[in-house]
Amino acid sequence: MNWHSGRGRIRLMLTALLTALAVCLPAGAALAVGPPNESNYWTEEQTATGPIQAPSAPSEAYNNNGGQLLQVWRGDDNGIYLSLAHGTDVQLGTTTPGIPAQTIAAPRVVPYGDANYAIFQTGIDGQIWWTVIGPDAILATVESGSTYYPAYWQALPGTTTLATLSPGVANAGPGSTSVLVTYNSSNGSQLYQQWWDGNQWLAPYAIRDANSNSSPGVVWNAALNVFVMFFRGTNSALYFAIQPYGGQWSGIQTFTTGPSVGSGPAVNALSNGDMQIAFRDLQNHLWYLQWYHPETDDSIGTFSAFTQDSTNIQINTPPQLSGTQGNSIWTLVVSLGYVYWKLSMKEDSLPNNLTTGQLSAERAAFVRSFTSARTWKVSMKGNSLPNNLTAGQRADSPRARTSAATR
Repeated sequence: MNWHSGRGRIRLMLTALLTALAVCLPAGAALAVGPPNESNYWTEEQTATGPIQAPSAPSEAYNNNGGQLLQVWRGDDNGIYLSLAHGTDVQLGTTTPGIPAQTIAAPRVVPYGDANYAIFQTGIDGQIWWTVIGPDAILATVESGSTYYPAYWQALPGTTTLATLSPGVANAGPGSTSVLVTYNSSNGSQLYQQWWDGNQWLAPYAIRDANSNSSPGVVWNAALNVFVMFFRGTNSALYFAIQPYGGQWSGIQTFTTGPSVGSGPAVNALSNGDMQIAFRDLQNHLWYLQWYHPETDDSIGTFSAFTQDSTNIQINTPPQLSGTQGNSIWTLVVSLGYVYWKLSMKEDSLPNNLTTGQLSAERAAFVRSFTSARTWKVSMKGNSLPNNLTAGQRADSPRARTSAATR
């Protein structure tokens, strides 16, 4: 879809979507069918160094040159670590040799240009810092067995936030060097945005009526040529807004039903425009919400009902969603100090308890019709491990390592 030739259609479609939001979320549908092709088990995440131990879920990005996966996470020592293609872990330093970079918030990574990655982290000083790194530099650091010291860490000008909160970061599509950053103010709940146009940072500005005490989530929806931001309101409700490329944010919208939100949400998109949102509720359960893109010019698309994770996992920190804007989205969480992942959505696949005969001609009607209750398989309670892994498998899980290598 070309934004410039189809912007009128997109504007009308988004207006209809926002107007019809309350209709698309019927009361009493909180336990409707789950995300399409959602996996019912978790796999421990591993790199060549071993299982990833972290206080929060990693951020992931695939570059535009062969789709190389880069994982970035905060370690238990508050250092920043990364792994390229599940290879050996590398620690990030400051620009001064011998001094490691430190953060008490989860770092974020997005693709940058064709082959590089942009890494963002909230410093102990509350400033948001960023640097760009390429795969060759990472591999050279692995070979030398040393810490990687970037040529620069640049603070976003005029930008401060709470040291415990991560920014929401999105790249404007494959090969792009434009980046949108959303973040919380340092002295209140106001959300701000700042834009990197590929050459310079533009002045930050407040997003009207957007207030949160948790980190926002933002994604570039390549099929619709828009940024979409989700955030937890100060009343623990879920809110969202849409911004066309080069345009302004839509009015802030909320949901008429759904669980109370206990963490900043994560959001990711598929190549067809479908999106998934994940968050932790006030009881530490993991929840999902899907938005299915319009199939026709006169269709508005629709949100699914809110659904609890099929394994009933409980988490103490926000989840992360990972994907290439291809046909799959994965969820990453932390349990007992280790990182686990699973497939949580796949394009053009039906939920696993439905047959193709139940698919209506119009997907919007198809999704709205799924409000029947589902029997959920309980495979994790409290701080227990996923049911497909024992405590002994944490240190060496061949199936987990093999599965991770294919992701």
